[in-house]
Amino acid sequence: MKRAIAMADNCIDVYYKLGRYYLTGNSIDFALNYKDMGGDVTEMTILGNDVFAMALKEQLKMQEISLFRMDYDSLHKEIEEIAQNISNTSGELEDAKKEKEESKSRYESIEQEIEDFDKNIEKKKEKVNQDKMLIQNFESDILVTKEKIASAAKGKEYYKERTDGLQASIDEQEKELAGYMDEQKEALDTLNGMQKKEQETKTALETVEKEILEKEIELNSCNDEMIESMGQISKINVDQQKALSLIHI
Repeated sequence: MKRAIAMADNCIDVYYKLGRYYLTGNSIDFALNYKDMGGDVTEMTILGNDVFAMALKEQLKMQEISLFRMDYDSLHKEIEEIAQNISNTSGELEDAKKEKEESKSRYESIEQEIEDFDKNIEKKKEKVNQDKMLIQNFESDILVTKEKIASAAKGKEYYKERTDGLQASIDEQEKELAGYMDEQKEALDTLNGMQKKEQETKTALETVEKEILEKEIELNSCNDEMIESMGQISKINVDQQKALSLIHI
């Protein structure tokens, strides 16, 4: 005879006055009769944890009928654990989304800072170029003045008063030139500082981009874990519904 599985309701008829009990129910009756006919049968059912469940197991064992037992309490506990895991995963997912938004905000802020630095650098470069042109003009004027002084020196006595005036003019121009040179040096120092800060900002931006990528990977991982957990609980719910339908048949 072929192997068989008995799946349906089961119960125990208890006769307290007689001090007896009997296994019964559709699946139990089928299993006992099929076994008596020489068949190989397995009882598949859900059992509690009371004394009658233990008695049913012992009777089936005595009849050499295999038992595939589904523990309702274990299934319920497993469902609760999976639900808790889904809740924890949902919290982690929300935290990851929040961190992603914060990283995105920092990224946009850094981008704005870089844009402002670039504008300031362009202004400083323009100022440096203007100062260079002024310095060149001053140097040209000084050269012309020195040539005039050299020419006037030939008639020193005649041109002494003129030379003194020209020398004063040269001193004034050289003073202004020194001032522009100092301004240019300060502008160059400021430009170098801004370029260094721009490099540091770009480095920070790369770090933020890396953090965003890691958060996206973590977010995708959380989504995968949630989908897997939901698949598990869906499967358990289906199994539970099947088991409950077996109980109520």
